[in-house]
Amino acid sequence: MTPRRGFILVGGLCASLAVLAAPASYQCDGGITFVGDFSPRAAQVRLDGQQFTLQRAREAREARYASARDGITLTLVRSQATLSRKGQPPLNCTLAKRTTP
Repeated sequence: MTPRRGFILVGGLCASLAVLAAPASYQCDGGITFVGDFSPRAAQVRLDGQQFTLQRAREAREARYASARDGITLTLVRSQATLSRKGQPPLNCTLAKRTTP
């Protein structure tokens, strides 16, 4: 019986991780949208028809991802996001929906 419980626990853990990795769509000021796939280490962001890889920086109360090469910083706090691109004002964004893989 014990191995079976372990299997259920591991299966539940895998399911939880899959939920965390689900793509999320955000709606920003000015009608701009982006989709992100987030992990504890990096984010894959699709914006303006391009794909960007942003590395996670550890922050206390927020998730912050950035790519110095692409000049993009993305800060997430609950269902809100701030998207900053080099040479442009920051955009306030709101979680529009989570999609399932």
